[in-house]
Amino acid sequence: MNYDETKHLHISYNKKGLDLEAIGLKRLDVDMWDVYFNFQDHSINEPPLRVSKVNPFGCKIFSIASKDLSIDDASQFLNFGLNVS
Repeated sequence: MNYDETKHLHISYNKKGLDLEAIGLKRLDVDMWDVYFNFQDHSINEPPLRVSKVNPFGCKIFSIASKDLSIDDASQFLNFGLNVS
């Protein structure tokens, strides 16, 4: 996957005693963002699923169709993507 090196988003989740962060990367030439979460950085066991990985960002947990992704929108998806709501 090719990403726009000038566009990325730090997506935080700071609720229920958790302090987590995922990274959104904007795909080149497409209005799509892939969101990655590094389970190892947060001392969480990586799921046993075959998922795409990008170092150092971790595993792709979901994608969002959007030209300009806002932190608020991404955070709502992060709640669902990490199943911590």
